[in-house]
This record gives sequence, C-alpha cells and structure tokens, in this order.
Amino acid sequence: MFIDAVVNASDDEFERFCALLKRTGLKLSVECAGICDWYANLYAAGGDEFAYNSVYGDGGEFKRLGKKLKDNGVAIDYLNIDHGILRGTNPADTPKAQMSTKEAAEQLYLAMKHWRNEFPDIKFNYIVNFPNHGWKGGFAYNHQWNSDFFCGDFYEDFLEICRLNEETDIKMNAVIVDFPYNYAVGRMPTTFSRSKFDVRKYDWIERILDLEAETKAAGMKFGLIFNSDIAEYGRRFTPEKYYADTVEYLNLYISRGGRPHYYINESWYFFEGAHVPELLPETERYTMTNLTLEFIKIVGRS
Repeated sequence: MFIDAVVNASDDEFERFCALLKRTGLKLSVECAGICDWYANLYAAGGDEFAYNSVYGDGGEFKRLGKKLKDNGVAIDYLNIDHGILRGTNPADTPKAQMSTKEAAEQLYLAMKHWRNEFPDIKFNYIVNFPNHGWKGGFAYNHQWNSDFFCGDFYEDFLEICRLNEETDIKMNAVIVDFPYNYAVGRMPTTFSRSKFDVRKYDWIERILDLEAETKAAGMKFGLIFNSDIAEYGRRFTPEKYYADTVEYLNLYISRGGRPHYYINESWYFFEGAHVPELLPETERYTMTNLTLEFIKIVGRS
C-alpha cells in the first residue's frame, strides 16, 4: 500500500482495513519515503535530526501512519522505501547534491532503526527507480539534471546498502526494481539525444539481471515490479494492453534466466479518464487480481 492511500482513508475505511488484516493474516507492506526530503534541511553531520523527524516529526511517516496502525493492533510487516538515499542527496529533486551518498545512506539506516523500535519484526525493502539511474558506469535510460547518470550511478547506492548491512544491526531485506516493460525493451522515448545514446540498442534486461545477481550475492532478496507505463499509450490505454505488456514482461524476464524472490504485480499509473483495470473479480479477464492469478501460473511453470 502507498502510504498516502492509507493515511487519506476515512476512519471507517481504515477500521475495516485493519480488521481485514487481522482477520485474514495478510502481511502489510507500506511504500513510503524512508527519510523525508522535506526534513533534509535539518541534516547535520553526525546528527539524527533528519532521520528522527522523518519518522516522528509532525510530517514524519510513523506520526502519519505507523502510530495509527499500531493503535489499532496492526504491525507493518514490510516497509518499502522509495529511493530513500536519493531523498537525502537530492531532496525534492534538487539537481545539485546536498549531501554525500554515504551520509544519506547513514541517515536512512538511522530512520530504519527508529522504525524497528516501533515494529521489532519489520523488514525493509529498498525500491530503486532503475531507469533513472546509471549502473556500473553505464548511462541512465533518461538524461536530466545535465547528467548522463540522472539520479546517479545506483551501484554507489547499492554498495552503501551492502556496507551498512554489514556494519550495523539494521538490515535491508531486499532490493526491489521498478523498471516498467516499455523501458525494459527500449520502447519508451528517452530524454537523451538519439545520436548520443539509442536506448533501443541497449540490453536493459541484462542490467536488471546483473542487479539481481549482485543483490543475491550480497545476501539480500531481489524483487521486480512487472508492469508497463501507460504514458506510452495516453488516452489509447486499455486494460488489455496493460495485461498483455505485463505478461510479456514476466515471460521475457524468466526466459532470460531471471528468478526474483518477489514477483510484484503493481501499477500506479492510472489517471483520470483512462479505462483502467478493475481489481475484481479474479475470474474476469484483465482485472488486476486475474493478472495476479496468471502470474502464479507462469511462475509455477518456471
């Protein structure tokens, strides 16, 4: 669940949601910032104000959601941190780095420690928007901030996560890659000049597979979000196109040898006016739950 979707629920919806989790035993995964870039101005070398307020400040994420869940007897099982290190180095998408990758990673782990104090069994997953990062010296899919690596070379972030997993008692459970199908096959337009970097000629699946191998070698789990970016279709988008792209992506990745620990069926690209997939019923073709059933069949056959 995206944090704002839960925070913005009515009291009745929230109570029913908590009751559902307790009744079914379903695990709760919450996607959030991890360290909140709106508190980055509080950062001081060696200090904890940035990390602490990201959790406990008035706009902090435990204050916004975690306490409310805890008061209702519900624990967060997985905290999915959406490019948390970047929120320290480049808060609010500021092009010029405000702190080092090392400093931002250490603040993130301090925030994770506060979360673990509240939910002792919580597990942390790091989400990387991989098309917006370089990897091992290779360019990012997109060019922005006057940088061929856009949000930076993710290998540097990854090495900091590995270091802190070794040096602290806080552990990142998994790295989860967000790399929609349209990008993975080089179909989405890039902000690079084609004459400089033709994304259609690059093997993006190989890059994802390399990160999978590195993640597993570091003792963490690996997850991949299988979806497609409906921005490619605009108003021509249909649930059938989304379904077809997503299934094709899953089959392609498995055929290339990919074996994530987490196969994730998730989309947040829906916009007003689009003919978006319904969630239910799972027996009806092209719903999101029907797509999840197809995932189970495909992964089971692999």
